[in-house]
Amino acid sequence: MSTQRISQEQRKNTQICLDILLQCKTGQQTIAALDEIAQIFSAAGDPVAESAKQAFQLSQSMDEASVLQVRDEFINQFRSFLAATESLATTSTDRIASEKVSPTVESAKPKGKRGCLISAFGILILVIALIAIAAVVFLLVGGG
Repeated sequence: MSTQRISQEQRKNTQICLDILLQCKTGQQTIAALDEIAQIFSAAGDPVAESAKQAFQLSQSMDEASVLQVRDEFINQFRSFLAATESLATTSTDRIASEKVSPTVESAKPKGKRGCLISAFGILILVIALIAIAAVVFLLVGGG
């Protein structure tokens, strides 16, 4: 599977999950959405699935405001990922077009775009993991 195809699949799944979360107005809707998001990413073999599963499990014992805060964090992270990878997706499309025109031009181009995708996803996973840790601390210290 090519890097461009993985990127497009990740972007598509992220956009679907963002749309799902944007429809959530209550904590209960958000909890159900987190379960659905975990399933979507899990089916794609995406590492974000684990963070979504943890958020789903933790959110079941949180109050409404905390669940909505988790929802907002996921929304922000999904938007950030889509913004960070938009230029990569555009560059990949341009690269495919240039390969058809001139493979020599392609071989002269820098090949550092894959690192941007990995870094963006690494940051997304790290932030979601930090949210999950904060939720656990909240529950242990005074929330529950």
